Amino acid sequence: MLGHLKPTFCKSSVESKENYWEFYCSVCASLRKQYGTSYSLLLNNELTLILSAFQEEYAQAQTIQTPCPASAFVLKRFALSHQAIDMAGHLSVLLAWIKALDWYSDKPNVFKKILLQRLRRRANKILPLLQPDSQAIVGEYARITENNEQDFRLIRQQSNALARMLVQEIALKVDAMPETTDLLAELFGKAGELIAIADHLIDLEKDQQHNQYNPIVLQSEKKQIPLAQAYLQLKGEYYALRHSLFPLLIQTNPTFAEAFRRSIHRLDAQIDKNLPACMRSEEAQQLVGKMQIVQTSFANLPASMPPPNGCCDEECIGACLGCSCQLCASGCCDDLCDICGSDCCEGCCSGSGNSTTSAERKARREERKAEREAKRKAKEEQRAQKNKDKNKKKDKPKDKDKDDDDVY
Repeated sequence: MLGHLKPTFCKSSVESKENYWEFYCSVCASLRKQYGTSYSLLLNNELTLILSAFQEEYAQAQTIQTPCPASAFVLKRFALSHQAIDMAGHLSVLLAWIKALDWYSDKPNVFKKILLQRLRRRANKILPLLQPDSQAIVGEYARITENNEQDFRLIRQQSNALARMLVQEIALKVDAMPETTDLLAELFGKAGELIAIADHLIDLEKDQQHNQYNPIVLQSEKKQIPLAQAYLQLKGEYYALRHSLFPLLIQTNPTFAEAFRRSIHRLDAQIDKNLPACMRSEEAQQLVGKMQIVQTSFANLPASMPPPNGCCDEECIGACLGCSCQLCASGCCDDLCDICGSDCCEGCCSGSGNSTTSAERKARREERKAEREAKRKAKEEQRAQKNKDKNKKKDKPKDKDKDDDDVY
């Protein structure tokens, strides 16, 4: 959960794009207010997505205007002020400390040490703001990071736990419904594991050059199999896990779901762009043709797998999270910003997309605010009704009529 889930907005809906950037600017403003301008560089994309997933819970949020650092503070952008957004700012700094710890553990130097010490002081003040269970999760994740843990199963478990913790801490600040929190915790928990796998797929060659830990190399050496085969097996686990996200994602709000899908698409494209040299050999091409090698990791996918260039089933269209193709990361169901070429909409690579007028943006902000208020009231009424029904059941007298035989 350290910056990989960043959506691209080429050909995406205006609502999804504006909703994401509203929360992005909100966290940026909160970081600058709490820690100073330089801390806006630590803004975390995953936390922005988590905030947007709870978008209907911000009915009481205050709308503010904040100078934008990206425009040298000349332009002002609209943002939200809310305690959940402030918590996202704290968590962004905490994740930056973990990232700095990872950098320093891999290759220590004086600059990294100074940065790590500065962020550690901040982290020590943030940790008491979290729930005790959350503090324990952060501590354990920091421990395995500092010790360069090589048990990949443990790394995946802790990545899942860390991602769940982020959702639960944000949920406490928005008073979210328990079922909503559980759904998003499961979704982002799986996404945390997905990122842990993708990180090693993307960095395989770099890890080999610097003699750093990578589970693909370890698996290849341990089982005496070709590196390409170990790579394909981990990539199979990546697509199996990605496939499992789709049933959860369709239960979330549409604007968040669209941004989340595009974040996964971007992650797919990063993996495809960083295809290692071992996968360009003739031996690797032969392994790709042997479907059972990849399929061994696809525990929850159909036994009949489509060919590598055969994308895709009907579920994949418009979502691509349901895609079961092993090697179709190159935008199989969507035009990714990085690869759409001449069809790329203007500004998509910077995330700005097609331009709109300030009046249109203001009108949509008001619409989103009204929609959040309506959804908030509906949830409060639903919660009140549930409590009322529970009280009725408690107050209902039990049938105490018993036969004489039962008494004696």
